[in-house]
Amino acid sequence: MTVFFKEGTEIDAVSVAARAVIRKRHHNRDEFVYSWPARWTIKRLTHIEKVIKIALGSIAGFSLIVSGIGIMNICLVSVGEKTREIGLRKSMGAKRIDIFWQFLTESVCLCLSGGISGIGCGWLAAHGMARLAVHIVPIVPEWPVMLSLPWIFISVIFSIFMGINFGVYPAMRAAQFTPIEALRTET
Repeated sequence: MTVFFKEGTEIDAVSVAARAVIRKRHHNRDEFVYSWPARWTIKRLTHIEKVIKIALGSIAGFSLIVSGIGIMNICLVSVGEKTREIGLRKSMGAKRIDIFWQFLTESVCLCLSGGISGIGCGWLAAHGMARLAVHIVPIVPEWPVMLSLPWIFISVIFSIFMGINFGVYPAMRAAQFTPIEALRTET
C-alpha cells in the first residue's frame, strides 16, 4: 500500500495513522505490517544525486581543461604560421594591441563556432534519441524534447569565455614579436 499526503505533513504521524488503520482491519495483528518511510529513500536519492553531480562536474571540468589546452595549441600553431604576416603588419605600423586583438578574436571565433556546432549536434542527438525511444518503448506516440534557451545562452557565453581564457597567451605571444624578428623567421 502506498500512502500519499500533503506537503509539510509529519511523515511519522501519517505512518502511525496508516498502521493503526491496517491493524484495526486485521484484528490488531501486527505480524505483517511493515512501513517504509520515504524519508530514507529521499535521503539516499539526494545523496546519489549529489555524487552524480560531482562526478559529471569533474568529468566536464577535466574535458574543458583538456579542450582549452587544445585550443591554445591550435592558436599557438596559428601564431607560428602567421609570424611573417605579423612582422609585415608591424612594419607597416600595426600596434601590439592590434595583433593581440587579431589572435584573440581568432580564438574566440574558434570556440564560438565549436559551441554553436555542439549545440546543433546536441539538438540533433536529442531528437534522434527521442525518435529511437518511441520505437524501442512504444508507450507514447512521441517523446518530448526540451531544450532550455537559458542553458543554450549560457553555453554560448561559456564558449566565448573559453576562447578568451585560452587565447590570451597565444595573442600576447604574437603581439610581443618585433618586426625584424618576425620577418626573419622562416616557416
